[in-house]
Amino acid sequence: LFDEMDVPKRVAQVDKAIADFKALAVPDIITDRSDNGMPTIIVADSKMKEIVAYTEHVARSEFNVLLTGETGTGKDLLARYIHRISNRRGRFVVVNAAAIPNDMIESELFGYKKGAFTGAGEDRKGLFEEAADGTFYLNEIADATPEFQAKMLEVIETRQIRRLGENKNRNVNFRLIAATNHNLSQRIRENRFRSDLYHRLNEIPIELPPLSERTDDIPALLRYFLSLISHAANGNGNGKYIEQLGQMFIRREWSGNIRELRSEVNRLWLVSHGDLTQMVEQASKEISCSPRDEFLRALKGTGWNRRELARQLGVSEATIRNRIKKYNL
Repeated sequence: LFDEMDVPKRVAQVDKAIADFKALAVPDIITDRSDNGMPTIIVADSKMKEIVAYTEHVARSEFNVLLTGETGTGKDLLARYIHRISNRRGRFVVVNAAAIPNDMIESELFGYKKGAFTGAGEDRKGLFEEAADGTFYLNEIADATPEFQAKMLEVIETRQIRRLGENKNRNVNFRLIAATNHNLSQRIRENRFRSDLYHRLNEIPIELPPLSERTDDIPALLRYFLSLISHAANGNGNGKYIEQLGQMFIRREWSGNIRELRSEVNRLWLVSHGDLTQMVEQASKEISCSPRDEFLRALKGTGWNRRELARQLGVSEATIRNRIKKYNL
């Protein structure tokens, strides 16, 4: 009877209407009105508005969150936003899973007691304890070593740690948010990531779309980045030039996403000496080039320094190497 009356279809329509309504309530620019360090988030695109509306609901829960998406899509920013609106009183502790050597995992994560090893001159809290009543943000989780993954899984399951040199366990209460720009399912198939850890982390999955799928954000991001460079950039009748520049940017490929966009705004501002008309002219000349020509120009501009170009574009060196191979340079 429900199927004949199209009840499931109607319920889905109501759910979508509610989600759309919540998304409409999200402003294009989210800024903090108090002094608690809320990050500024640009969400002019409807897809991002839906994600932000969803995270406001997620923030009130205690579930682990896994943020995925290409590099430069704003995972770090969204993690800080979730922490700030969760009303957690503790700190936002950032840990790069790939940056801690195996021989330092226990001392860094769990802390140690004075005299536990040579050089341990005083008691020290580990990063888990530093995040007490706050948020433990685990970045680059896909690059964690097997040893790190094992230790992480143990703490997630027990919510207890033991400092080096101690015999007692300590309870730890933190919100866990992990992030990666890699495909963890693929890593699991390659036996490079534990499936049990993945399922623990993936209680609330949130995927951030690339800039190419949220083009309405590009003009808003352009205006925001210009305002960071100069408070006068968005005034003095510059609106039409900013609009022209925004339309050009929409047509461009942004493999480094928001990070690359910001670097490009800074570069154009510098070479144009802060003149919006010259920025438009310069961007117009460059956008007429093919992606290969544009990449080659940027590569030559750094003297073929792949690391420097990766920094400027906000991408990894591996991405630069792949493009060099792709364009047969």
